[in-house]
Amino acid sequence: MLFAQILLLLMCLASGSIAKHTATVKRTQWDQIAINACAKELESYKFDTDVKGRHASICTYEPALGSWLHCAKGVLDSKKKNKETFEKSFGRINQFCNDYHRKDGDVSNEEFYRIFSNASAFIRPIGEVKESVSCPVIPDKASLDRWVWAYFGPLDNLDKGNVYGITICLYWLGVLFIAAVYHLLNFSRLKQTVLRNRVSAFLRAHYVLPALIHNHAMSVGRWFFIGLVPTRLETLVLLGYVLLHGVLLSSYNFDRNELLSDHKSQVLIFLSDRAGILAFAHFPLIVLFGGKNSIMTWLTGIKYTAFITYHKWLGRFMLVDCAIHAIGYTYHAYIENYWKYVKYNDLWTSGRHAMIIVAVLVFFSFFFFRRHYYEFFVITHIILAIGFFYEAWRHCYKLGWGEWIIACALFWVADRILRLIKIIIFGIPLAKLKLHGESMIQVKIPKSSKWWRAEAGQYVYLYFLKPKMFWQSHPFTVMDSLVEDDMLVIVITMKNGLTKKLQEYLVQNEGHAEMRVLAEGPYGHSTRTYLFESMLFVAGGTGMPGPLSMAIKAGQELKNNDDYRTIKFVWSVRNLELLEVYKKEVMVLKELNVDVRIYYTGERKDELSVEEGTTANMNMQGRLLATPKTAETITDFGRPNIGELIEEAVSGANSLLIVCCGSEGFVDKTRELAAKKVLENGEKWIEYVEEFQNW
Repeated sequence: MLFAQILLLLMCLASGSIAKHTATVKRTQWDQIAINACAKELESYKFDTDVKGRHASICTYEPALGSWLHCAKGVLDSKKKNKETFEKSFGRINQFCNDYHRKDGDVSNEEFYRIFSNASAFIRPIGEVKESVSCPVIPDKASLDRWVWAYFGPLDNLDKGNVYGITICLYWLGVLFIAAVYHLLNFSRLKQTVLRNRVSAFLRAHYVLPALIHNHAMSVGRWFFIGLVPTRLETLVLLGYVLLHGVLLSSYNFDRNELLSDHKSQVLIFLSDRAGILAFAHFPLIVLFGGKNSIMTWLTGIKYTAFITYHKWLGRFMLVDCAIHAIGYTYHAYIENYWKYVKYNDLWTSGRHAMIIVAVLVFFSFFFFRRHYYEFFVITHIILAIGFFYEAWRHCYKLGWGEWIIACALFWVADRILRLIKIIIFGIPLAKLKLHGESMIQVKIPKSSKWWRAEAGQYVYLYFLKPKMFWQSHPFTVMDSLVEDDMLVIVITMKNGLTKKLQEYLVQNEGHAEMRVLAEGPYGHSTRTYLFESMLFVAGGTGMPGPLSMAIKAGQELKNNDDYRTIKFVWSVRNLELLEVYKKEVMVLKELNVDVRIYYTGERKDELSVEEGTTANMNMQGRLLATPKTAETITDFGRPNIGELIEEAVSGANSLLIVCCGSEGFVDKTRELAAKKVLENGEKWIEYVEEFQNW
């Protein structure tokens, strides 16, 4: 992973002279516009000279040259440009007239000033000259202004593209700033005090907490056409971005007089240039939001899943911009008949390659591939991203805009360096793996560094150092062992890919094994439970670790303080093997006076047939009076009524924390019910924290 990112930077460095070519310069140079516009206007006049050749009259006939200087000075004065800009126009004239000055060399500034001064004594408005022009003249203002506008438009379009690209970045910086300010309020009760009112409850219940539709964690669609739907808050953020992007892509200064090109050509070139620049402006944002972003999450409180949502939509609109740029220029090349001259040069070849690669990259980023072929998705994503940025660099490094790619590469490498530091700090401990049943794997990892610590609810990316597994990593919630000091415990549910390989390896080794591991993290942030009067921790199935570790933390805080707070822990579980894995932790919760309610939703034998929704038959130690196969501490059979549990938890309290993790449908339903309860209890503060992450 890190090697791939360093390789990208080396490719960029090897592609050319960075210092010379990458910087984007301001295109709207008024000395150039003035010289070009004045030249076009003056060359439409008939000067009293017989010289032949391109620009011959204005370059060699002194009255015409004096008119040119006066015209340029007038344009620059109207734009309030200084003497230095006027003198830069001398160099532009020397470039124009290079063919006529080769023998004697460029005209000096002193000579230009002499010609300008001499012309000032004889200059006349062009309207007063009836025949051929033999004296310096002041051009027709209306006609000259049309030429100025014709030259200004294309250059201004490029500069506006740069400004608008920065504007998109500033929009997202504003989103991060607002999120950071709001997140800062989580460190005190100020948020509960200031925002605990009906208006805030209405906004949070309708626009912040709910999914856009019923599903957020659960995918929508069928077969290949499946995906994840953002929350309403994420949708509003994306809607603001989309509207801003649309506005920035549609504002132009066209030359209605069509002096340099017709309107169709202007639309094609202006739109293509703008889209290309905006595409480049997306690069740093895409990389920044696609990284692990531990610092960004810590600063803003935005979850990794939200960053990935933004990353995906930014990538899609970047693809749209690239397509507009590529199609626009290709079509213009065909209608202007220069396609055959440019199609094989480096600029156009690299552009085609970049367009094809990014289209393939986005295609293989569809949720279908991420869900069913995750390792394939990761590998192709990295390889294609490197190929795309390399071709984009080749496409632009002589033109400018390369700083967007350099910023992108720096973000990418910085992210990998930070991740590598996290891995080094954790060390390479020897982990113990144990298989529970057929699908549960318990991993115990000794903490080998005093500098490493994880808070309740955080997670790590775990690497298992075996030949067939070492390059893969997956996120797992981590918690401290309650029975062994300096020991981390991670429970993994077998799925496809890496976890299935682990399960097969353990089966071959009689259910036990030891292997070296790397842990990258911790990531995420822990909720400050002490700020709430009531807490409800809801877990479904294997979503136990996050709510469990946070419930234990809250119980320990309650035990060490005299504050009156209520803590409820609800676990809906259908796998008895899970109960066995977490049996000790559940007993610790009971010892901390946490109200523990475990709902068993799995298949029941005849001896376990208790009426659904009723409390199971318990003895004094909290054991279920049933067969030995039945796990301890089950309190209820059937699914928990989350709405009633929330209402019960919030009654008698001014603030409630709801922490939830479980299957997709489980957390979606809990999120929906939490939003309803926020609206119904506007005078109270209800905070919903979702530990489930899916991208």
